[in-house]
Amino acid sequence: SRPDADARATSSPGTSSPEVALPFALAFTQFFAKLEQLREITGTAKPRQFIDDLAVLLAQAAALNTHFQGLVAARAKGGKHRPGSVKSRARAIEKLYRSYGGDASRLIDLVRTIVVFDDIDGVVAFVEALCDDPALAVVGSKNALSATFDSRENAGYRNINLSVLVVDSLAFSQGLDAHVCELQLGIAPIEALRNEEGHANYIKWRDINAE
Repeated sequence: SRPDADARATSSPGTSSPEVALPFALAFTQFFAKLEQLREITGTAKPRQFIDDLAVLLAQAAALNTHFQGLVAARAKGGKHRPGSVKSRARAIEKLYRSYGGDASRLIDLVRTIVVFDDIDGVVAFVEALCDDPALAVVGSKNALSATFDSRENAGYRNINLSVLVVDSLAFSQGLDAHVCELQLGIAPIEALRNEEGHANYIKWRDINAE
């Protein structure tokens, strides 16, 4: 899990600048207050966007995507970064009404990317480094690599899916620090199945299950 926000805000010189530390702590305070509110309303503390306006969220995603891809690429040592494009408006609308009952705040994968590793050791090393990263804050996760995870929920696909906030100076200056992004971590032998045929089968599964 992430270090406590207050601890990060008072960390020693050299770990993060005051300009980054204070907004970081504020973002975490606001975000987890929102999660607590959502827990009371819906019975879940899964990450959500702060707003539920699809047009605004897509605009935020377009403004943030290139920067997010660059941050992840710079940290993908030992793995292969596969940059992602912003989810299309058509697919976002489809998912919005098929899966989320019109609640756009649940669309937390408009900005998405994946890093593929040869083995699980690479994934572990990446996650450990990410937990101490001052620019990226993990606010949610789904471990589909776990033996206890029912892969039927993902059409048989397995990876680790992280929900991430960008909390650096650029994100704060443009008001993008509360936009939740998706960071997937995959294992090469499984990702090899992500070919045209595999994707076509996934789309069939998605349509059958109205995902």
